[in-house]
Amino acid sequence: MLKARDGLATPRKPKILLKVAPDLTEAQIADMANVIGSSGIDGVIVSNTTTQRPSGLQHRTLECPPFPLFLNESDFITPASKSETGGLSGAPLKPISLATLSTMRKYLPSSIPIIGCGGIQTGQDAIDYARAGASLVQMYTGFGYAGPGAPRRVKDEVAAILKREGKTWQQLVSETLNHSAPKTFQDSRQVIPKTGVGKLIEEAEELKKLLDGLGERIEGERKGSS
Repeated sequence: MLKARDGLATPRKPKILLKVAPDLTEAQIADMANVIGSSGIDGVIVSNTTTQRPSGLQHRTLECPPFPLFLNESDFITPASKSETGGLSGAPLKPISLATLSTMRKYLPSSIPIIGCGGIQTGQDAIDYARAGASLVQMYTGFGYAGPGAPRRVKDEVAAILKREGKTWQQLVSETLNHSAPKTFQDSRQVIPKTGVGKLIEEAEELKKLLDGLGERIEGERKGSS
């Protein structure tokens, strides 16, 4: 995909974003961040739907909802929601997605932006993602249930919160980037846990040192015998 994009005969090439699942271990997230940092991918979306079924899911059933919609998606969770297969989105996804985003931000270079997604229904939800390090946010399920006015309402709520705190969105994001995100790809390699790709990198560097030492010894013996 990157090769096809880079081969386009246009001065403004489209950006490529990778959307990741929220059901990853920290080691898996670190491995993925390492690959992303060296791949040329322009950004990451955190996260996709979850296969988890949080214990707080409510069992409420409504028949055909009224229009226009001004209800939360939790009003439409059915008794089958806890046992059915597939991806779960909406409000129950938010804490899971936020945790994944915070972890990804810890390992991903600050030059690669993250778009937060999952359970955003209010301005405060969006602010929570900014504080976790998301440069932008996306709405899906919340938009579907609250209707086309939802983005404007969330935007106005975000503006009110920022005004009250005397900060900008970018300042919130920058605070997190300065505190936790590696500045460069090389920096990000230093914080990868010694599992998965992180362990392979460490072993490869040790092997390189051994080979370099062996090469120097061979060269020294060759010169000594000549």
